[in-house]
Amino acid sequence: TATSDRVCNPVTVCPVDMSAYETAAPTATSDRVCTPTTVCDPATQFESTPATATSDRSCSNLTQCPVDMSAFESQPPTATSDRVCTPTTVCPVDMSAYESQAPTATSD
Repeated sequence: TATSDRVCNPVTVCPVDMSAYETAAPTATSDRVCTPTTVCDPATQFESTPATATSDRSCSNLTQCPVDMSAFESQPPTATSDRVCTPTTVCPVDMSAYESQAPTATSD
């Protein structure tokens, strides 16, 4: 204005550790907007899509292996992958083989 000078402020920088991502880019008259990234619950979710500088991460629910022991957990989940359930071996009904060891939640 005629009686005051403009004020310039540094543009906000979103954290490089991906704890936040840019949801609005800076302009000549507005600051950058950073939004916290979603945090996946490791007990029930895994990260299916990682966060980027301009997008949030996606979390997906972990697969639950059946409790009836028709499948077992052959690969445990990680922070970025789902668990893998594999069908348990079924002994033949014609008695040509027998079950010498029962399956568990993590073994056939």
